Amino acid sequence: MAIMEPRRPVPFGTIAIHHVVDFVYGLRERLVAWRNRRITRSALTRLSDHELSDIGLTRDEIDSVLDKRDH
Repeated sequence: MAIMEPRRPVPFGTIAIHHVVDFVYGLRERLVAWRNRRITRSALTRLSDHELSDIGLTRDEIDSVLDKRDH
């Protein structure tokens, strides 16, 4: 037989703290993604047109490739 404990109210502020923590983690994830995108774009734009064609890209496609990678 399972023992059921009575429900207790959550301590004051627990929900608010949870929302703040979720916001901070989400913000961190967005900042990391933004930084990685910026580093990748910088690296790709430093390549010559010949080097880009070796990996199957043109200069015009850099942003679209980064957009696809983010999704």
